[in-house]
Amino acid sequence: MSKLSDKDKGFIRLLMRSPDNGEGWRKVSNMLWPLVERFDAQELIERDDGMHMVRLSEKGQTVSEYLP
Repeated sequence: MSKLSDKDKGFIRLLMRSPDNGEGWRKVSNMLWPLVERFDAQELIERDDGMHMVRLSEKGQTVSEYLP
């Protein structure tokens, strides 16, 4: 995995501040869904495109623990 951009770090921080709807899933508005689609490190997230829900993968959870 390559180094995360500031944009991707900000996306992970935003995701972690969002309410957990159970099992780590977070609802993403239609307006913000393009951020999910453009997120470069797709291996760090799991997506439910139909419900516009996202959660961090196991690898993503580890990365989020080390973000300042």
